[in-house]
Amino acid sequence: MCQCSSSYVDHWLQGAITPGIEDFELQMPWPNKISYNFPSSLLSTERGSSMQSFALSDCAFHSAAGVGFLSNLTKVALSSVPITGEELCGFISNSLALERLDLLNCHDIVHLKIPCLLSQLNFLQVEDCVMLEITESSAPNLSQFSYLGRPTIHISLGDPPIKLRHIHMSSFDDSNMLYSASTKLPSMAPNLQTLFLTSTYEIVNTPMVHGK
Repeated sequence: MCQCSSSYVDHWLQGAITPGIEDFELQMPWPNKISYNFPSSLLSTERGSSMQSFALSDCAFHSAAGVGFLSNLTKVALSSVPITGEELCGFISNSLALERLDLLNCHDIVHLKIPCLLSQLNFLQVEDCVMLEITESSAPNLSQFSYLGRPTIHISLGDPPIKLRHIHMSSFDDSNMLYSASTKLPSMAPNLQTLFLTSTYEIVNTPMVHGK
């Protein structure tokens, strides 16, 4: 596979993102990938107004706060994308129809904040975002949360989180996921219906939570 230039990709995207497009996915190839910054300006015009799903892999996505015309966007998936928590919040704040957000290996996110404007968001997945310290969601209808990472981060999923019903939490590098979940879940998800936990090992006694 030959390596192409950033200018070539820019030119290709100019022709690919057109009015009427519904699904868009860009994955930079390995091992011959380039260091590419997706031009968010392409989403600041009516070109992306019909877009329903947007996925990026292995390229940067900055200056997203100025993005607009995304009223039909229902799904966003970012994998190995350098984007800060502030940039991501600016991007999704303009996507009021968003129903699902998937973040995988986005190592520049320290504070993930989901605004209350996203009233349609019901599924949030956060996986291997190693610098993440805080996950906060004010989305009123979030019902499913999937998390893979350190169990020690601060997680807040609504106030009150009455719609949160299904949680999947895993940790492969740290211990005490069961202990952390047993102490956090009663307040984080009081109406929980299904729970799936994966823990590599536990080095403290996990307390039993009565009635849960």
